[in-house]
Amino acid sequence: MSGGAVGEPVGVGVGGVEVGWWGRADLGGLGFGWWLGGGRGERADSPIDRAQVDDLIFYSAVGIIVGGRFGYVLFYGLDRWLDDPLWLFRVWEGGMAFHGGLLGVIAALWLFGRRHNIAFAGVADFVAPLTPVGLALGRLGN
Repeated sequence: MSGGAVGEPVGVGVGGVEVGWWGRADLGGLGFGWWLGGGRGERADSPIDRAQVDDLIFYSAVGIIVGGRFGYVLFYGLDRWLDDPLWLFRVWEGGMAFHGGLLGVIAALWLFGRRHNIAFAGVADFVAPLTPVGLALGRLGN
C-alpha cells in the first residue's frame, strides 16, 4: 500500500481505504482537542460551552483541510493550478501546507466566533491549550 497521498506511508488500510500517517495525526489532534475542549466547555467561566465544542472541532477540521490544501496549491503549486484548476480538488495526489492550515484554522475560528457571537480573543484563548498535542502529532507524522 502506497499511502493516503502519493508516496505517503500508510498508517491504516481497511477495505481499500487508506489513511496515511499525517491523516492519523490530524485525527488524533482533533480527537484530543475534542476531548479536552469538552472538559473545558463544562467550566462556568468558559466562553464556549460543551454543546458548542462539536461545532468548534468541525470548523477547525474544515479549516485544516481547506486551508492546508489552498496553502499548498498557492505556495508550492501555483503554476500547476493555473494550468489545471481542477488539480486543487485532487487531494489524493497529496499536498497540504502547515501555514495554509494555520490560516484556514484562524479563519474558521473567526467564523465560529461570529456565528456563536463570541469574540475572537475568547475563542483563541479557549483553543490555545487544545493545539499542542495536535501539533506534536503532526511533527511525529513527518
